[in-house]
Amino acid sequence: MISFLASIAPLAKSEGDEIKIPYRLPIRGVAVDTSVNKNNWRVSEKLMQRIAEDLKRRNLRVNHGGSVTDVIGKITNATIEGEKIVFDGEIIGSDPITSAVKEKIINGLLDSVSIGMDGFKVICSVCGEPTRMHGKTLHHDPSEHEPPGHEVILDGEVKELSIVLDPAYEATKINIAASFVAAMDTYLTVTPRNEGVTGEVGDGQKGRPADIKAEKEEEKGDKMSAVVPSAEPSGTSKGPSYEDILRVLQETFGKSDSRIAELEARLKALEDAIAKTMKKEDEEKKEEMEEAVEEAVEAEEVMEAREKKLAKSATKMVASEGKPSWVAELEEAIKKAQRFE
Repeated sequence: MISFLASIAPLAKSEGDEIKIPYRLPIRGVAVDTSVNKNNWRVSEKLMQRIAEDLKRRNLRVNHGGSVTDVIGKITNATIEGEKIVFDGEIIGSDPITSAVKEKIINGLLDSVSIGMDGFKVICSVCGEPTRMHGKTLHHDPSEHEPPGHEVILDGEVKELSIVLDPAYEATKINIAASFVAAMDTYLTVTPRNEGVTGEVGDGQKGRPADIKAEKEEEKGDKMSAVVPSAEPSGTSKGPSYEDILRVLQETFGKSDSRIAELEARLKALEDAIAKTMKKEDEEKKEEMEEAVEEAVEAEEVMEAREKKLAKSATKMVASEGKPSWVAELEEAIKKAQRFE
């Protein structure tokens, strides 16, 4: 397998002042574009969609490292914007390597990423002949042409995205995600440093002085700022006060409490309506049953009256006409039978 790495130098180590850093640091930046990089290759326009999908399932590493300790985070999203792929990710952890990388990003010492890919099909930009295919180098150097060409990756797979010191792409810059400014559970506290963190995707900021506080003042509103402040005369940075934090929490929970009360009131009204409906239905059923019982009693009384009337009519008929002949004959036969016994 042919690996393509969009970086040209290892990650440097440096000493720094002590700093408290967040456990999760969200970042946003450009992962790759369609330009020719310093390593003389580029990805084809048709491959960009697959790269974006691959990135969503890949992790963030340090300098294309292949060990467990080189994994420092994950990519949460990737989208195509014009001729570049913009990604969102998180650097997660408190181990020494991850913490050092986050500290350098916060202070503007690291601001670049490099994509690591496996190339399945790679051609020369001049003649279109394959230079590499399915892990094999075909010994065709595009730079031998006049004018020199470059390699184009037609088919490949993203393996990872790395934080690096010197990227092969000029545009693959990162910055701390804007959503982090509104986070309430993480605060950055710095012991003296004069660098700030700001900027849009790809602006390649290296850390700017503490005029950021004034620039962000109008946008702050009720949000809690997670922008790294400048050093104060006392030697410690000035973050959100406990009163501000308490106020935001009270407002948040106050809104939640009122919403819960509203939902409870609606639930109670619904329960009352259901109970009322059931009570009405029970009363209607009771009335129907009472009416049915009354009808049954009336029908029984009518039947009894009819039977009495028929019995009375039969009695009168026997009294007026006497016994029928067959009745007399039956009685005579019974008497004779009794005598023989």
